[in-house]
Amino acid sequence: MSIEDEMEELEEGKIGLLIVESDEYVNTNMEVLKFLTEEKEAFGVYITINKPYGTIRNVLEEHSVETDKMFFVDAVSQEVGEDTVEDDHVVFLDSPKDLTGLSIVVSEAVDSMPDGEKFVFLDSLTTLTVYNEMDTVSQFAHFLTGKMRKWNVSGVIISMEEEMDDKLISQIRQFCDRTIEV
Repeated sequence: MSIEDEMEELEEGKIGLLIVESDEYVNTNMEVLKFLTEEKEAFGVYITINKPYGTIRNVLEEHSVETDKMFFVDAVSQEVGEDTVEDDHVVFLDSPKDLTGLSIVVSEAVDSMPDGEKFVFLDSLTTLTVYNEMDTVSQFAHFLTGKMRKWNVSGVIISMEEEMDDKLISQIRQFCDRTIEV
């Protein structure tokens, strides 16, 4: 089944955990985001913990993904010393350790989006474990998925297969409506 078919099965307001092999990571992200912004015509919040906003934005543009329908929350640029830019479509957090700040910014971003279908895209759960304890990441994922349900937005949580702890994956699966392995 193609990633588009898998995403089609994920109904509006549902949450999917995508477990992706590292060599399929970029293409899978691009296909999912194209599907959400073009096919579903949804507005979304892209939480980047894996790569700085500038890098993500360039990759999205190279793959012709509509970025004007997305608001970015960059939790990694300042942590790694990357230059930040003034842009109305992004908020830079100090660190991926600031999960409270991340929650607040995502909540404000979702609230400010226009009416219609919405999504939250978390890239990547695996990278959160580099900066936070496993139990903290699990608690954050549980909190975030609960908020997504309250907001009635679709959710996509990306995790790289090779880097995930089996215990954490089994916990996160419980919070999601569907697990898609790519």
